[in-house]
Amino acid sequence: MLVRLTFNQSRSILCPGPGLLLVFLFTFALFVYPVNGQTAQSPVPLPVPFTPVVDNAQVIDAPTRERLETIWQNLKQRADIEFAVLTVPTTGDLDIFDFSLEVSRGWGIGAKDGEKAGLLLVVAIQDRKYFTQVSRHLEGDLPDGVVGRIQRERLVPAFRQGNYSKGIL
Repeated sequence: MLVRLTFNQSRSILCPGPGLLLVFLFTFALFVYPVNGQTAQSPVPLPVPFTPVVDNAQVIDAPTRERLETIWQNLKQRADIEFAVLTVPTTGDLDIFDFSLEVSRGWGIGAKDGEKAGLLLVVAIQDRKYFTQVSRHLEGDLPDGVVGRIQRERLVPAFRQGNYSKGIL
């Protein structure tokens, strides 16, 4: 049902009536709002139960995984900050930035427009690429320059030596 809205004697428009508007909003909500906590479609499914370290490329050793999980628990409890690490063999046809953004939005961690303080490090081993998505809530503490410096000084040298665990930690 359409309703005519009149602004003045010379201008009026047809708008959806309340019933059609509700149908539109409901349909929109189905596509925008998450099911099971996910906020968008991710190229890598959200791990259930959640784990902050998803090593699909199998390059992180057990002690590093345990240490990262302990750091995650401490940050979550003390500062309500979440992070995740994802390694993949490749991002396929996707640019590393786009891939990491889709994952961060899908997982609800580190997305620039998300509501949580968090970050996501994605490492694509065969592509020799990495990217860290930092949520807007952490940008003051972790601006791009600081993240870049940490990666250049710590991550890159370790990766060049093939020590992905050390670089990620």
